[in-house]
Amino acid sequence: MKIRKEIMDFAEVMEKVMRVNDAKKGNSWKTLSLGYLEDKMGEQWDEWFPTPSKAKTVDVANYCMMLFHRYDEIQEIE
Repeated sequence: MKIRKEIMDFAEVMEKVMRVNDAKKGNSWKTLSLGYLEDKMGEQWDEWFPTPSKAKTVDVANYCMMLFHRYDEIQEIE
């Protein structure tokens, strides 16, 4: 499957933001509780909503990505 340029562009920016936090946080999101990640995503959304920006959009998207993958793990266990 060929991935659309717009999606790849967005994914590359998401990856860049994740890498900035690697030294401090690494892959800790893989062990954080779903509730914590959901709360953090909500906080990012609340920061984005009154003053939308590209940077904040990426922050929201990264938390959505984390939750997307964590929900898969939980469903596999159930």
